[in-house]
Amino acid sequence: MRGILLQQPGVIDAGARWREGSGWVIYDPKQATADELAAALSPYYPAQVLEDQPYVSSQ
Repeated sequence: MRGILLQQPGVIDAGARWREGSGWVIYDPKQATADELAAALSPYYPAQVLEDQPYVSSQ
């Protein structure tokens, strides 16, 4: 899963919890949407967006 996501435009990092069947993605919303990233995974894994929260840097 991580490898597929890291190939997508705008993806900075990604990870998965195989036993839980969940994962996370850090991405640039100017280059991709959460739904587009889920669609990129859907040929390989059942994927849907459950939560999409913006990250605000403290810098």
